[in-house]
Amino acid sequence: MRDKVQLSDLEIATAFNNACGDEVIDPEGWEVDDLSWTHETVEDFVNGRKSWAEPGELVSRGENHLYVLRAQARKGQRRQTVAIVDFGEYRALWML
Repeated sequence: MRDKVQLSDLEIATAFNNACGDEVIDPEGWEVDDLSWTHETVEDFVNGRKSWAEPGELVSRGENHLYVLRAQARKGQRRQTVAIVDFGEYRALWML
């Protein structure tokens, strides 16, 4: 799916940081291969978060993004920061 998004890696990192209002991605210290790509919408993640073991702390949510700290999808998994940004037909997911 990455090949369908006509933005440079730096533009994608910048889009994450602008949407989430934070330096979610250090443009110097990441690789685009660290992202997961999906057809699921931001709204799908918003609704799905309700059934997570720990929905985490909502930092920001907009029409084109979701940014959550210390989320845990299933019991036993580690808590992670989750950022999802909409790039049109595809969404990118960054978990750390």
